[in-house]
Amino acid sequence: MGVKPEPFEVRLTGPRPRLDPRRHLARDGLVEIDLAGSVAAARYVAPAAMRGRLPVAPLRGAPSGAATAVSELLYGEAFDIFDSEGDWRFGRTVADGYLGWVA
Repeated sequence: MGVKPEPFEVRLTGPRPRLDPRRHLARDGLVEIDLAGSVAAARYVAPAAMRGRLPVAPLRGAPSGAATAVSELLYGEAFDIFDSEGDWRFGRTVADGYLGWVA
């Protein structure tokens, strides 16, 4: 029988961009497609364009009504969705670039 190769670890080196977590999606192996040349990830996602349907919807830091609001999504405002969890959508407001969860 052949010898099994030993597992190895790969690490990326080189300059890394400074990312603002309020505006750049790079979390839990999920990175926005625009950062593909700068940030290594298991999965890259392209946004799905949506618009706010309520007069005002809080943009929260986590997918929970109890989570801190980080911004607001206004009626008709453009919102790019990158991920979902139950009834929550994670994305970025196009107007000011803030990331967060909207119910």
